[in-house]
Amino acid sequence: MLKYLPDALPNNNNLRNLSRLILYGCKNLEYIPEGWFHSATNLTYLNIRGCQKLKALPHKLQSINYLTSLQELYLNISEWNNFKKIGLHSLSSLKILLIEGKDEEHSVGSSFPIDGMLLPTSLIDLHISGFRNLEKLSSKLFQNLASLEFLKIGGCPMLKSLLVQRLPPSLKRLLIIGGSRKLTGKCEKGKGKYWPHLAHIPCVDVDG
Repeated sequence: MLKYLPDALPNNNNLRNLSRLILYGCKNLEYIPEGWFHSATNLTYLNIRGCQKLKALPHKLQSINYLTSLQELYLNISEWNNFKKIGLHSLSSLKILLIEGKDEEHSVGSSFPIDGMLLPTSLIDLHISGFRNLEKLSSKLFQNLASLEFLKIGGCPMLKSLLVQRLPPSLKRLLIIGGSRKLTGKCEKGKGKYWPHLAHIPCVDVDG
């Protein structure tokens, strides 16, 4: 059972040719060495999910701005105590971002874990999933997202409100699955409180 990745590879510079890295379902993984990301400057796809024992990110990943080629980032952050130190806004090539909590209850609080963080202006798809205690989204969440086309929120049954007045005009699809009945009612086509702010979006699908 994998607990630790090797501290050093035979030739660490080979990671410069790495374009995709997936650490998915490594339930016993506790530690990721610094060197695994430091030289991966051509990485375009990074997926770290389902690693329940991984408590923190490598310190160098906190200065994530050197991953200038990264286009897709999929993260489960419910237990990462140093996540907020990551400068996501500096990922100038990022197109798709998935932020995922755990299916069961956890202690991230009632606000989104990236509360107050700026996201990259290049972002097109944003997926928020599995935060069962989430009641609201950060007021700054959409501040930089002038290119956002797809917003998906799933598995957040306590979410009661949406920053509809701050949704970017570029948005083409809004998908909310597993939200509260209160939120579903607010988004109801032609009737809900939020509908005047959503009517311009070509595809709106809200299912409580």
